[in-house]
Amino acid sequence: MNGEGEWTYRCSLCRDFKTREHFHSDNSKPPFNLAYNCKECRKNAEDRPPILLDWEQEQGYMTLERLGYNIKEDIHKQFIDKISKKYGVSFAE
Repeated sequence: MNGEGEWTYRCSLCRDFKTREHFHSDNSKPPFNLAYNCKECRKNAEDRPPILLDWEQEQGYMTLERLGYNIKEDIHKQFIDKISKKYGVSFAE
């Protein structure tokens, strides 16, 4: 609880303790029915790379290389190019 007697909840990304209004409601997450990440972290999550352990990242890179991707170049662009060639369609970017 904070100084005003309100319950506080910890964000799983920034690890800060915040009051209920700083979190989105999510009825699939009992018992508190709150999202695990605060609104600010959830909003900024698109700008952040995913949090992976080193071995998880290595496995991901190895899988991409086995699939024929060059991990030093833009993976999304390579994927769009492969799909365009395979199906003969053009994707607007």
